[in-house]
Amino acid sequence: MLRHSKPDVVLLDHDGHGRVANELLARWRLEHVRIPVVALSRFEASRGAMAARRHGASVVVRWPGPLKRLLEAIARASALAHSE
Repeated sequence: MLRHSKPDVVLLDHDGHGRVANELLARWRLEHVRIPVVALSRFEASRGAMAARRHGASVVVRWPGPLKRLLEAIARASALAHSE
């Protein structure tokens, strides 16, 4: 997917994309195990959010919402990646 760059964190709009987003996450995990993914979801505790976690999202954040929430999720995902 990303051949020439190594991002610190990837943001994925998970809402409304269901199976496609989950397949993308699973593929991402196979190719880029150490790069964390923050999945954006309308509901943190929804079935979609739980599926995102199962398929490899490091953190799921409710979005849209305050920018502070997104920045905290990015920091949390980055910290998780660096602790492994």
